[in-house]
Amino acid sequence: MIITGANDRTLIIIPKGEKLVATLTRHVTELGLKGGLISGLGALIHVELGYYHLEEKQYLRRTFSTMD
Repeated sequence: MIITGANDRTLIIIPKGEKLVATLTRHVTELGLKGGLISGLGALIHVELGYYHLEEKQYLRRTFSTMD
């Protein structure tokens, strides 16, 4: 569900069970957005978090499937 509000702000509600990145990508493409800020409230299942380590010049990742 997409809700567009004041000041060009858009709220995208992602139902339980949908893929986060795929759903966001689809909506951003449909809306024609070129950039923005993402913040969220909720829970995720099967999450991979990563960051780029400057000294090692590689991405470091960690996957969470349950409450570790």
